[in-house]
Amino acid sequence: MVDYIPTHDRDLDLWIVQLDGLIKHALKLRDANVMKYKKNMKKAFETGLDMMILLMRAMLDEMMEEKKDA
Repeated sequence: MVDYIPTHDRDLDLWIVQLDGLIKHALKLRDANVMKYKKNMKKAFETGLDMMILLMRAMLDEMMEEKKDA
């Protein structure tokens, strides 16, 4: 068994994979309306998830740029 040796590149790769998974999961939750909200509550739920997705995508883009520059 190989021990995990943390490095900046490996940590960045793990964050990229995790953020990608979280974005996909949030989109799935939004599209499925898992809370069964209606009207204004549904709009607020979707807006909140969309804001979270935008932030995660911005973080992902920033990490991809950092990885490209390295």
